[in-house]
Amino acid sequence: MIVFADRIFKLHTRDTSYIFMITEEGHAEHIHYGKRLPDGDIEALRLKNTIMLGTTVDYSDRRNGYSLDTLPQEYSGIGKGDFRHSPIELIMPDGSFVTDFVYDSHSVTEGAFASAEGGLPYAEGKAETLNVVFRDKKYKDISLTLHYTVFEESNVIARCVTLTNGADEPIYIRKLMSFMLDMPTADYRMLTLDGGWAKEAHIHEREVSYGILVNDSTTGASSNRHNPAFLLKAKGADEQQGEVYGFNLIYSGNHYSAVEKGNHDTLRVMSGLSPHCFLWKLKTGESFDTPQAVMSYSPLGINAVSRTEPSVIENEHLDTQPFCFLRKGQELASVKIEKGGFPVVDNNGPLCILKRASYNMTVHEIVHIGGKRVRSFCGIAHNRLRRNKAFAYLQLPEEAVRIYTAHNS
Repeated sequence: MIVFADRIFKLHTRDTSYIFMITEEGHAEHIHYGKRLPDGDIEALRLKNTIMLGTTVDYSDRRNGYSLDTLPQEYSGIGKGDFRHSPIELIMPDGSFVTDFVYDSHSVTEGAFASAEGGLPYAEGKAETLNVVFRDKKYKDISLTLHYTVFEESNVIARCVTLTNGADEPIYIRKLMSFMLDMPTADYRMLTLDGGWAKEAHIHEREVSYGILVNDSTTGASSNRHNPAFLLKAKGADEQQGEVYGFNLIYSGNHYSAVEKGNHDTLRVMSGLSPHCFLWKLKTGESFDTPQAVMSYSPLGINAVSRTEPSVIENEHLDTQPFCFLRKGQELASVKIEKGGFPVVDNNGPLCILKRASYNMTVHEIVHIGGKRVRSFCGIAHNRLRRNKAFAYLQLPEEAVRIYTAHNS
């Protein structure tokens, strides 16, 4: 559900709320992302800066203490006093990198966002999409549109960005992230999935300390080295309890994610296309769409978040059911399975369906069937998001010789 009133945007899923507002200066100030909040005044949640902090830049004379370096924002720029990691780097018509995008308009549409340019995968399903248009203060014909697709029942928000050049001269994109999120506290630990050939998706956990943690790939693919998915968990959170945020990029090429703890003990999170050796000429009249990123939150630990995002991609947004190809000796059998599930075969037991733990990594499951332990290696093809092309693959041990398909009859 998307609600707008008094310059405040409230994006509600079943259990979460995402709230931001347009400030008097036209910037998007982030207010809250977490547990669903009741309707009411959100003034108490806003940042309280009544004086200018040392070594910060005063953006406006009209509001004392208004500095973009301390303001929690939805999407920041360069050259106006925010010295934190920026999600955008553009070479503007005057040759500078200075950008200052302020609010122009917004619209709410039924359904999920889909790029007008085509070519990129986007989550589909029952949803609402908020499109907020910002224009550069100097070059008003250059616009930045933030897209928020709210999947209410899945507790997931998908985000991406469209940059449109209406100026008379081309601009050059060096960096354009799919989303940015500023959080008021920084006491988190970051979990990433790292590895290499034949050792993919090993969980690494590290404390978010002052500076920037980067998780990226420059191999031309999302790669087995650093998966684009990552988690931020609050102090004390584990698999079953505690606040956890999950992020993932729906893209199979070079990716980049950064988590920064700033000098004011705030957190900035972003993810998108890798800026490594990236330079895109955006001609007059052209637009550039970023890949879509999905984000979710749960106060119930890692397991709750890890079940949420796969359910969006697998269960809600694919129009066809996946098929699993099971190899029996030299034979290949095709078995229709439930969305979000994998069949597990044991040589002495029936076929069962396991809910997936993740959709874009190698998953190692140990299951018990009839008192026996069976290991399965699961993965999803790179085209998993394309309609009619979702296939799951299960490599079975040699001793798995019986395939039960009675549930399909």
